[in-house]
Amino acid sequence: MSSEEKKDPFAPESIEKKYKYFDLDIFEKKEETRTAVFQPARTLTEAHERLGGDDAVLLKALNSFLKASLLSELEQSVVSKGGRTSAVMAAVKPFRNFPPFSKIADRAEQTKAIINMIKKNPDMIDSIKLASQTAVEGDEESEEEGVA
Repeated sequence: MSSEEKKDPFAPESIEKKYKYFDLDIFEKKEETRTAVFQPARTLTEAHERLGGDDAVLLKALNSFLKASLLSELEQSVVSKGGRTSAVMAAVKPFRNFPPFSKIADRAEQTKAIINMIKKNPDMIDSIKLASQTAVEGDEESEEEGVA
């Protein structure tokens, strides 16, 4: 068994997050990194206590998770019919700067040309399918010109 398989799901987790803001004193963009230690609750009772005994907050959190899970299942049932737009566009992106595609000025036409090349390559299609199997947090399907 690997160490990841034995990892305690209730172990404290150090979280490092970068935040961007605009400093209004000197009118410049700035970035700051903050670190916090998150200790997962081990029981519902502990979670309830940490929320100050507020049932409404606990139910809101549980319902938010349940809703996200339902939407994730629905999304996966649709995406499994093909591939995520974001996965296709991630495959397209590296080719934009290489000839012959770099010579196509119209972005929609360029996208169509690259997709036509990709769809002839079974290995790339398999990679897109694999990349589409797992949802990426914060992954938003962007509508790209040329993607039908």
